[in-house]
Order: sequence, then C-alpha cells, then structure tokens
Amino acid sequence: MRAAPWFSPRLLEAAGSHPGLLPGRITACHGSSWQVAGEEGSFLGEVAGKLTREREGSLALPLTGDEVLFAPGEGGGAVRIEEILPRTSLFHRRGGEGEGRQGIAANLDKVFLCMSCNRDFSLRRLERYLALAYDSGAEPLVVLTKTDLAEDLPALIREVEGVAPGVPILETSAFAPGSWRLLDEALKPGMTGALLGSSGVGKSTLLNCLLGEEAMSTGTIREDGRGRHTTSARELFFLPGRRALMDTPGLRALGMDGVDLDQVFQEIHELGRQCRYRDCSHQGEPGCAVAEALAEGRLSRERLESYLKLVQEEAYLDLDSREILRKKQERMYKDFQGKRNARKFVKGKGKGHE
Repeated sequence: MRAAPWFSPRLLEAAGSHPGLLPGRITACHGSSWQVAGEEGSFLGEVAGKLTREREGSLALPLTGDEVLFAPGEGGGAVRIEEILPRTSLFHRRGGEGEGRQGIAANLDKVFLCMSCNRDFSLRRLERYLALAYDSGAEPLVVLTKTDLAEDLPALIREVEGVAPGVPILETSAFAPGSWRLLDEALKPGMTGALLGSSGVGKSTLLNCLLGEEAMSTGTIREDGRGRHTTSARELFFLPGRRALMDTPGLRALGMDGVDLDQVFQEIHELGRQCRYRDCSHQGEPGCAVAEALAEGRLSRERLESYLKLVQEEAYLDLDSREILRKKQERMYKDFQGKRNARKFVKGKGKGHE
C-alpha cells in the first residue's frame, strides 16, 4: 500500500511563513506541467512566471523531488507553483549540444546505483554514475541485481570494490525474495532515495517490492541481454516510515559537466600528488608516479584509460560551455544594439516632425 505524502520540517516552516501557499513535493515532470503531491492529494501544476524571470537556465524549473510552495487552482484547475525551496542536493548530467546542464532529480539523500550481473555489468559506467552521485551531494550505494546470473559473484564484488572503495554494496536477486530489504533498511525515515541504472536491471521490480504493490510495470530481458525500457519518466513515490523513493528510466548518456573526478579515482589522485610536475597529464611526462604505478602493475591500464577519457571529456565540455556562453553574449549584445538603434530612430523621427 502506497504511503501518504510527507513533508520535511523546513518545508512546513516555509509554508507557515507564506500565508495562502501550501507545501508540496514534485513527484513527476510532464514537459510544461508538473505533478505536485500536497496534503490534500495530487495536483497538476504550472509554474508562476516569476520563477523563470528570477532564475536563469533549465534548472530554474522544478525537478522531480523538489520541495515547493503552491497556490490552489481556481475552479479545480491547475495549481500554481510559486516557490522552489533551495535544493539540498542536485543530480544532473550534461545535456545535448547547446543545452548545458540537465537536471535529473533534486533533494536526494541516497542514490542506489543499480547494475545487474549479466551483460549490463560495466565498471566504466559505474565510474560515471559514481562521479555524478558524488557531485550531487547524495550518498551512493551500489546495488547488484540478478546476482543469480553471476558466474563468479565474489569476483564481481571485488571488481566493484576496486572502483568504488568504501561504497556499500547491496546484493539482490529474484531468487532471494527478501534481498530487497537491504534497500529498505538503508533508506532511513525522512530520507529520499533514487534508483539509477540502465534499462532492465530491475529498478522497477525493487520499487514494487518496497511499495508492496505493482506500482511500476516490469519487462523481460531481450535476447542480447540488454534491458527493455519500462519506465518512461522519473517519478517519486512515498514509502511507509516517512520515506520517498524515485524510479528513473534508463539513462542512455551520462555526460560529465564540471564533475570532480578525484573522489572516484582516489588512487590516481593520490599518485598524481607524487608526480614531479604539478600539472602532469600522466601521459609520458618524466617523473610521473601514475606511469610508474602502471608499469609496476599497481594500477590497471583500463582504470587509467577510463580516467583520462573522462578528463578529456570534461575539458571538451568546458570549452563547449564557454563557446555557448560566448554566442549567448553575442546575441544579447546584438539585441541590445538593435533596441538602442530603434530608440535613436524613433527619437530622430520625432524631432524631424517638430
């Protein structure tokens, strides 16, 4: 049975300071409208114009998980979202060309990074998930699903520990009916979590177990071992014990954008501090401690190549972001000059008729 919505103390306090506005939580985004969970039920909401005027960029609009204050709709119409409380965490990725940062979810306490023990198992993808999770401010946990499909589960766990030192690893399987309770125990009262991972890894199945009902449809695995998309949008569900959990569609692309990689690649970061040159790129410079560790077998080539690939991607996206900003500033300048010339023309025309 799905639990009723609950609100954090800071949201209730904010609502008390704004007479006429009600507390709510964004449970889903539908393009130009949002689903808002309030004390009296779930409502379709629209954003007040001042929000887009006061806050720039795509992250100005509500995200799933946001805490908001809204005004009731007139005559049973859509409610109006008036305020978005400051986010305690923000999970985002790089959008498409010219899109900048793309918000995924807000106010997450824990992120369950789901990876199945079949062909979906990918340490390189896990590294990306970890980087985004650390950057968001939420605590990451690795969830290995379908562990019954693993030929050597202890070996897989050792591999995960190698790229995610200190990160809790939860093992789940349909053949171990109670294994989903590991997630239930990790999500404490007052917390919000999210299930992230590729399609078909079992995120919706885990959510259904936690809810105790078939809230999300699940699909079978394709013959090539890849998952089918059964979740089409990010949606927040309320669990018993004042908790919330978000299900997400499989993320096909995980673009980095201003993410600190040091926490994910701790061993390379520590080795880099021993390099002769502070700006060492670890690609052939003399006195490179990373190259030395690679030669001695203390660092795997796959791990280093993954790190260098993400660093290169970060540098490219940084240049791309600066180019986008330059073009935006050029457009703003041209618009300003156009309006200025128009005012001069009108003023001159007026003088000519005096």
